[in-house]
Amino acid sequence: MGLTKEKIKEFSEREKESNDSWDYLALVQDYLSIDGENTINNSLVNSWCEKSIAIAEEANVVDQLHDVVREQCYPISNELLGKIIDKILDLSITFKDWNGIATSPHIPKLTTVDGTSFFLHSLDMAIKLKGEAKEYELEELIGYLVDPELISDRLSSFDLSDRVQELEKFMQNMN
Repeated sequence: MGLTKEKIKEFSEREKESNDSWDYLALVQDYLSIDGENTINNSLVNSWCEKSIAIAEEANVVDQLHDVVREQCYPISNELLGKIIDKILDLSITFKDWNGIATSPHIPKLTTVDGTSFFLHSLDMAIKLKGEAKEYELEELIGYLVDPELISDRLSSFDLSDRVQELEKFMQNMN
């Protein structure tokens, strides 16, 4: 399909009016939906990603940005991916934040800039904050961690038994 001169002008106007991370995320999403894998101007998309990351105040907008570029098969650089991950780490503070990251389908393969498993870090932080969780949230997390399909597909490289036992023990003490 490609971009017309009118569309390029529209994106330029929208960029001038962008105020927050969600606005820049929408630009990236809309641009990639039009131009897809034939991205004409990678620097433009990278710029919007960088701006979205820089001004993000919520972890979910940065996680959503990662989902958008991943789903659109945009060739994200390791540097930009590292910035996305680091920003998510900076903004995540609650059990719900960390649990959402740990159970995200694409997280197990990612690492932080220093090479740490993003999944294990997120899971460990969720476990550390387990006192904030409701019982059903802990049950769902344990279910995720012991799901045979996920273990064979995404989680096979991790030994999660100690973490599962810690959560189960905590839940027993809740009752």
